[in-house]
Amino acid sequence: MPNTVHAALARVASLAELARKGRMTIRLGARQIALFHRDGRVFACNNRCPHQGFPLVEGSLAEAGGSGGCVLTCNWHNWKFDLDSGETLVGGDLLRRYPVRVAGDDVLLDPTDPPAAERAAAALAGLRRACERHEIDRMAREVARLAQVGADPLEA
Repeated sequence: MPNTVHAALARVASLAELARKGRMTIRLGARQIALFHRDGRVFACNNRCPHQGFPLVEGSLAEAGGSGGCVLTCNWHNWKFDLDSGETLVGGDLLRRYPVRVAGDDVLLDPTDPPAAERAAAALAGLRRACERHEIDRMAREVARLAQVGADPLEA
């Protein structure tokens, strides 16, 4: 099925197919995105764990403690992510999520990146937390994220 883009939304899957499979990986340009269908809801996130790059589509899904939310666990190092917020429940780095909308049988996804300033602010906040906790591997990832958006970590 070809991906079609209308404004900022791209048709990335059939809802019926996603509901039947429960999860799938799609490519949108250079991005690899994991789609999940659970309890009538659709979630989309980067397919690569922000910690070590494990494919999250192979992770485990669970209910978030009776709240109706959904927790994705990376089966490689047990990092846990709230798919509603992208917050990390076990681990450190935030999960990149994508807004999704369902229109009939179409799963539509907005692949637009947040503004560079917002991404730089998130990376800087993550870098501060990593420094406070002496998490050297996370410091390196956050510095790379700053560089990716054109920010100079030495000026942050």
